[in-house]
Amino acid sequence: MTDPLRRELERLGFSDAEIEVYLGVVDVGEAYASELAELTDVSKRHVYRSCERLETWGLVDVQEQLQPTMIRASPPEEVAAIIEDSYDTILDQVETRYERSPDGFDQVEVLKREITTVARCRDLIANAEEWVIVVAPVDLVAELAEELAAARQRGVFSLVLTDTTSDVEGRSIEEITDVLRYRERLDVFAEFAVAADYTLSLMIRNGDGPIDTEQYGPGLFFDQEGLSGRIIGSIFANEWRLGTEEWAPDPVELPHTFELYPRTVAHAALHRREGTSLRATVQCRRVQDGERTELTGEVVGVHQGIVDPYEKSFMSEQALILRTDDGRVTVGGPPATIEDYAAQRVTLERGGSDDD
Repeated sequence: MTDPLRRELERLGFSDAEIEVYLGVVDVGEAYASELAELTDVSKRHVYRSCERLETWGLVDVQEQLQPTMIRASPPEEVAAIIEDSYDTILDQVETRYERSPDGFDQVEVLKREITTVARCRDLIANAEEWVIVVAPVDLVAELAEELAAARQRGVFSLVLTDTTSDVEGRSIEEITDVLRYRERLDVFAEFAVAADYTLSLMIRNGDGPIDTEQYGPGLFFDQEGLSGRIIGSIFANEWRLGTEEWAPDPVELPHTFELYPRTVAHAALHRREGTSLRATVQCRRVQDGERTELTGEVVGVHQGIVDPYEKSFMSEQALILRTDDGRVTVGGPPATIEDYAAQRVTLERGGSDDD
């Protein structure tokens, strides 16, 4: 039978490692990180990572002023008070969001502490459904490697710009990203960034010291489609473009049906740079009136900035240009507003010769 405490911790979204560490420290009251690693069979590094999140919940007290670092379980009465406050906060936020106007422009949050900023990065990647982009130095990418690898395994399209081409946290580049861009000097950037899907983005101020001296923070978290879309477009037009493409996947075998539009335009571009002519069948809606329809035509252009070569007419453009029986049309992703059509599903197959 599952331990009731373990089950409730799982419902709160804690990982297996975090649960093992918390149950371990609760059982003994307090312990050094090395002792918890031995007790729980969790690596020492993951003990520290787990304790970061547990401490944000108030479940443990990490006493870094002691050498070696001591981790103490919070008393039950403190945990009860914290959980009660959390539920009150959640209820207040649900009521506020339920009653809020749909423009969403108040969905901006300032993250003052590095530990909170890094935890939000992890959560953002862990909850990504379609795609994620990370622009950050290797030590921050290392903090996110586990979540990036898990995202790739569940089919999320992953893009990383960093200052290494080597393995990260024992994981190959291919394990954590679909496309890797490299730039030797990331310290010239005023901010780093993590963004997911079309609505979530996190801008992180570039500090001056190593990660344990608040190098990353404060951060600004945006949960709003219009604003996040502009930020994501800026990332592709500026930071992402300043990197050099070091890794990209082989084009998928054709025919292939795509549900995720960034992956669609990326693989269309990869095929075209190898000289492959393409034909597309697209389930979509017409932007002008919302009518759902199906398009078929030769792919005569791919406008995108994910893989080389870049070709776009505005900074966030991701579009296929099709030559149909009714003439040329532009097809964007689900949030398309200026293209002729917004795609829900795209099937690519080999076609006749292109005519750009």
